[in-house]
Amino acid sequence: YEVLEKATICIGETYTWRGDEYTRAGLKTHVEKNRLGCDSVVYSLYLNVIKIAPKVVSKEGICYGDTYTWDVTGLTYDTTGVYSYTYKSINGCDSTVTLHLIVHDSIAPITEYDTICSGDTLTWNGGKYYQTGKYPVTLQSEITGGCDSLVYLELFVHPVAETTEYVTIP
Repeated sequence: YEVLEKATICIGETYTWRGDEYTRAGLKTHVEKNRLGCDSVVYSLYLNVIKIAPKVVSKEGICYGDTYTWDVTGLTYDTTGVYSYTYKSINGCDSTVTLHLIVHDSIAPITEYDTICSGDTLTWNGGKYYQTGKYPVTLQSEITGGCDSLVYLELFVHPVAETTEYVTIP
């Protein structure tokens, strides 16, 4: 007589049947003979191997001081690293998703110096300046993946020397 078994494994797993190990899908047979040497039982195994979902990798970047919440796990990260999460898919096989997170370093504040004469105006990064002072401007840096960088303008306004001269005309 014949006995048919069915089994399912995930790709990469091994199925042991009747002392042998199998990793490929298909029909396997094993014949047992009775003590007279005649075929007695034919065992058949139909092995199904399920492919797992492709590994999903996402690459994200944040600015230093910000956090990233991964929608897969709901966890929040603030450090550069590779984070993986393994779950059972609908077919029961393990599936893995991976997050590559890059935290872009901030750039130290930069100060630019300039001088003008009293009565003049300096146009700098979209602003107009005419008084002595230190003025901050926040810019996005291409070096740090679009993160903010702080730049200062330190402006000194030279006074215009005025003199009064009295002249007597004889």
